[in-house]
Amino acid sequence: MARSVNRLGARAVVMGAGIGGLTAAAAVAPFFDHITVLDGDELPEKAETRKAVAQGQHLHTLLKGGELFIEDLLPGTRAKFLAAGACEMNHDENFLICDRGHFYPQRDIGFSQLGLSRPVFEDVVRRQIKGIANVTIRDRTSVNSLIIENGSLIGLRTSDGDKERVEKADLFVLACGRNNFLAAALMRGGFGSVPATKLTIEVHYTTADPDSRPAR
Repeated sequence: MARSVNRLGARAVVMGAGIGGLTAAAAVAPFFDHITVLDGDELPEKAETRKAVAQGQHLHTLLKGGELFIEDLLPGTRAKFLAAGACEMNHDENFLICDRGHFYPQRDIGFSQLGLSRPVFEDVVRRQIKGIANVTIRDRTSVNSLIIENGSLIGLRTSDGDKERVEKADLFVLACGRNNFLAAALMRGGFGSVPATKLTIEVHYTTADPDSRPAR
């Protein structure tokens, strides 16, 4: 990947190698000499579930905005999703949507979305990221604490098995999923309580094989 004329620094570190962390690495790659992505899990070599991923065995529908965003960051990803077994679904013709007790009419409104498993989703994106020359993914690495000096984050203390390291960078991106790691770390660094906003997602969904419905 060619370096950008708008270079921001020598190194960026991304905490978390899920979809958020991988796409963050792709987004910042043009602006730094090197990006390191850290994850505590042992990342599989193929499309397999892993324990740290919530709802990792569900079928996922990739929203159109996300699909276009990923395709812009990593051209060719949509074709790789389809080659890996993703199914293309016309919206809303191939969906049955119920909102507050009312079913939406099923009709083709002019665009499609992709349905695929989370392991396939993550595997394809991870392989795309591995094709970026200045990005390195390092798994089985836990972030233990932040190093804060004069009100600025300057590094991380990590452990890889029995080996401890200090990771320094010009930019740090936290993409560790739903936990309070950052808030707790900032409190320990003397920043006090971090304000939080709780959002409720009033959505429930199920997936099933239509051929598995019992005969009437």
